[in-house]
Amino acid sequence: MSILKKFELTILLICFLSSLPVIAVHGQQSTIIYVSPTGSDAKGNGSSTNPYATITHAVGVAPAGAILMIAPGTYTESVTITKPLTLESESSQPTNTIINAAGELNGVAITGANANGTTIEGLTVENANAEGIYVQDASHVTVQYDYALNNALNASQVCPINVLPTTPPCILEDKAIELVGTSQSTVVGNTVVGTVGDGGIGISDDGPLDSGIVENVFHPATPGANTPSTHNLVADNTVINNVGGCGIVVSAYDPGQGVLDNVIFNNIVSGNAEGVVVATPIPGTSAINNTVKDNTIVNSATEGVDIDGSSPNTTVAGNSVIGNVLSGNGPDYDFPQPAPTAIAVLSPTSDPVTGTLVMGNTIQNEVYGIGVFNASKSTIMGNTASSSVKIQLFGAVENQTAVSTLSDQISTVQASQSALQNSLAGLQNQTSNAMYLGYAAIAIAIAVVLGGIAIAISRRKPSPPTTR
Repeated sequence: MSILKKFELTILLICFLSSLPVIAVHGQQSTIIYVSPTGSDAKGNGSSTNPYATITHAVGVAPAGAILMIAPGTYTESVTITKPLTLESESSQPTNTIINAAGELNGVAITGANANGTTIEGLTVENANAEGIYVQDASHVTVQYDYALNNALNASQVCPINVLPTTPPCILEDKAIELVGTSQSTVVGNTVVGTVGDGGIGISDDGPLDSGIVENVFHPATPGANTPSTHNLVADNTVINNVGGCGIVVSAYDPGQGVLDNVIFNNIVSGNAEGVVVATPIPGTSAINNTVKDNTIVNSATEGVDIDGSSPNTTVAGNSVIGNVLSGNGPDYDFPQPAPTAIAVLSPTSDPVTGTLVMGNTIQNEVYGIGVFNASKSTIMGNTASSSVKIQLFGAVENQTAVSTLSDQISTVQASQSALQNSLAGLQNQTSNAMYLGYAAIAIAIAVVLGGIAIAISRRKPSPPTTR
């Protein structure tokens, strides 16, 4: 091979290595700040040998993009983040690294677009009066491998179902982990237990409900913000015994905004007031193209999965319920004859739910397997119900006529699944990428040296004549 060819290959190698994920580059360049209960906010400098004492102080002094390494211990405080940061337990054990938010509204609140890219990893967040971890009007936020325990302790702050926040103030969605007006964010590998006033994990839009009323009077909408929640991933979480509300909710509260293209994947949802819900409880709202896939949903007090156009003049369209395992869930009280139900697709108003795909689910220990009421263009196929299910399909017959619609919807689900797999792969390989980047840096250095040598040689020695 000629020197010129070797040089070309060297350049190609440099180009290839430079295309490795930039997230690892950011990780290498980030400032690391240490926090420990034995540290000092007054005398510490944030080093590993002289850490700060509180997370709040460390957040205040940290530059954007910093990593806060939180030593084991209990931190009695509420943390607000308005710039991109990573809060990470030094031990990688949430059981020994605890934010105790007793008496506070939230344990961690991530607010505004300036906080895009924030990560909360490996912490326990407990005892907040409202949400344990709250994200509002931000994107690319990661909440992973955390414990959210015994939050929403002040049940009086939670609005009754379908009641707008008024005086006294109340919160429509008060889940232990709540995303409001959030996009392209991930809630992965968390454990959510014992939420008192409401449920486990929530996704909702953000903006004015109508004149003078905002969705959450404790966290008013960012001025001028009317923000949907789109393309979020809730995966591999364990959501159990949140008796005050639903396990996982994707719900729209703001006309013109909505919850769109969110994926609820491979979660264990057990012992909650309701299982997984996609709904529009406020008039004029929309829930479109959301996917509930491969979850285990058992022992809910009411139905397991609810695709629900629960208010008039709403759009609930193109949602999918695929490959879930459901057992032992309770009644849907919107049914004409309520009884334990695995999956409900319905609208109690004059506006039907449209284009729902219910496919490949496994159901047992229910009276109704799938109930469909006031739902048009539904496609129900390939579901398996055991003999313990008395009525496999209640309220409608299978509709397999809209083949083109089904094909389009399956394509949408496959695209969502592909994006989901890419997100999970990115999360699982993040640590490996950092290691590979070290190798890549070495390889780039070697490649540059080799390239320089190749250039020097090519300048000193002419190429041999071409033979024919």
